[in-house]
Amino acid sequence: MKRKYYIALACLLLSVGTNGQSSKAYSYALPQNALKIKVRVSEYIYHKGPFADYAQELGGVSTPIIQENDIQYALSQVQLEVLSLPDTTKIYPISVSHPMFAQVANKGMLVNMGINTTCSNTGVFDFEQDVQAEDNKFYMYKASDMMLQYDTTYVEVMEDSVAVKRPRITSHWVAKPNSQMASEVIDEIEDIRSDYYDLISGAQESDYTNLELMLQELKHYEENLVILFTGYKQTLNTDYDYIFSFPSEEYADEIICPLLVVSETDGVIQHYTRQAGQYEYTLKLKRMDKDNVPALAKVKHAFPYRKPAYYQVWLMENEKVKQYMGIIPIAQYGSVLLMDSSAMYGDIDAATGALKNIKVNGKQER
Repeated sequence: MKRKYYIALACLLLSVGTNGQSSKAYSYALPQNALKIKVRVSEYIYHKGPFADYAQELGGVSTPIIQENDIQYALSQVQLEVLSLPDTTKIYPISVSHPMFAQVANKGMLVNMGINTTCSNTGVFDFEQDVQAEDNKFYMYKASDMMLQYDTTYVEVMEDSVAVKRPRITSHWVAKPNSQMASEVIDEIEDIRSDYYDLISGAQESDYTNLELMLQELKHYEENLVILFTGYKQTLNTDYDYIFSFPSEEYADEIICPLLVVSETDGVIQHYTRQAGQYEYTLKLKRMDKDNVPALAKVKHAFPYRKPAYYQVWLMENEKVKQYMGIIPIAQYGSVLLMDSSAMYGDIDAATGALKNIKVNGKQER
């Protein structure tokens, strides 16, 4: 089996002239494909709640409790796009009077009219779903972490030649003990749950036209207090873009496209040493069919088009399959075929050069 490794980190931009153009003829290029890949790496920041040590005293919490502050990284999304580009090694003249001229022009395949480089298909694969968390969710804790403390001291004064002690009361702000604040928050959560039950049971008289809004507000307030015990996770995303172009001179049975290496503790890294917590990601492409079509014969007035090759794609993690990502065309690894000039109509796929819904001698063929 042939095995080749190709990587290109910049988009291939092609500009070609109007070969063979005359007053009645134009040149057109068959398409070739490139693969655009967007990889998302997520940074998960775990914030321990200030009352995590008292979480067992709070009932009715199903969320896992974060025991310590931590940061972890992981691959969270891969998006594939198949790009259609002109193949300057496959340029053919076409007459304005040719039955296929309008279809070629409409697809933007004419050299002198510009080339359509829009993506032919897109696939997005999410490996983890997470909601972006707002930072500093412990504001409820900060708002009530102080209390007034009253101190009593006695001052000796003289009254009627007799020394007596009189009390003097002073006050100042001090930080509350964590145990006291946790107990106060638990009491507040219990009050919220009691109000919630009274609303849905009808025990509390209220304007029920706004019942849904009131319940939502109570639930939101409770959640803001509960995370003081459970903690919360914050997600930051970073995207990396790659474009792989494939040489058109010959096809490969298997193609490996390197992506990146992610460390659970350090994020994207440059030097991969295959240590614990390091993951190397690549795309593996394997051809599904074989190219058994004979070489292009010289037939006068025939219309050249392309039959693409199709490849299955897998995302590999440390050389093991993580996700099957579908099938993509690579036109330049397919065959250039001839359509007889009797073809009066055909839909052209700009991404692959394939013809479909062809009308020959008044009959529709697929």
